[in-house]
Amino acid sequence: MMFIKKDPFNREIKLKKSTWEYKICNYHNTNNNGECGNSHPEMSNYYNEVENSVEHPHYILQDTKLVCDDYGNEIEIPNEKREEYYRFFFDKEDKLGIIKTIVDFDQKNNGDIVTTHKMNGRIRGVRKGGRIIYDSSKK
Repeated sequence: MMFIKKDPFNREIKLKKSTWEYKICNYHNTNNNGECGNSHPEMSNYYNEVENSVEHPHYILQDTKLVCDDYGNEIEIPNEKREEYYRFFFDKEDKLGIIKTIVDFDQKNNGDIVTTHKMNGRIRGVRKGGRIIYDSSKK
């Protein structure tokens, strides 16, 4: 286990060592073909920011997923099991960075981090189908 932290709702969120080493950072080159989704080796430099993204996020949004409707058209629907945690920060060069951490929740509301990556100051890939769950400016 890399860490277990509490989010603003006092839910336990954990980052497993295997997720960090094999999926996110790809330390052992076991995810080169992307079978576990995209790896983000640069995240090894942002471990503390990943912790902060869970404990002190600026926003938490409901994740979404794409499904097909009855006519074969892709539509976006809320993913009731997953949430996206966003944390803004300044890196060593004083450039704005955003950490996006995706957490998968079980039926007991315990969370596992499934991936995390740096968004390089650009908000893209944020879908409109999910709702805002937490906004730190409205505490």
